[in-house]
Amino acid sequence: MQIIAARSRDKSRFLREQKVEWDRLTEEARLRADMAAQLVAAKEREAEACRDAEEIHGMFEDLKARSKLEEEEAARILKERDELLEKDAQASRRAVETQSELEAERDLRRKAEGGAVALQKKVDEGAALIDRLRGERDEAR
Repeated sequence: MQIIAARSRDKSRFLREQKVEWDRLTEEARLRADMAAQLVAAKEREAEACRDAEEIHGMFEDLKARSKLEEEEAARILKERDELLEKDAQASRRAVETQSELEAERDLRRKAEGGAVALQKKVDEGAALIDRLRGERDEAR
């Protein structure tokens, strides 16, 4: 009986050891399955991050292209503005020159009119003198 009891104890000890090993292997398998699931989820997140990065890169390239077009448009508008400012400056200079010419013309016209009035007065005085002298001559005859 002692042999049976010793055998029974050995079997119990063996089974306990095997159960501990089985439990450890089961836990390890469960942990591997969890890690595999986490790895799959991480790879999916990585793939999604890559797609997002590609999309963002495409958006960046679009923005860069649009920015370049807008810079070119801004340069064209600035050039056009500068040309218009130059034309405006030229027109202003011509307007000042024309205004100066008009002022000079008006001054000459006023002087001419003043001279004409003085001349007309002298002509009228001369005509009156001639009329008077003719009248005196005719009386003297």
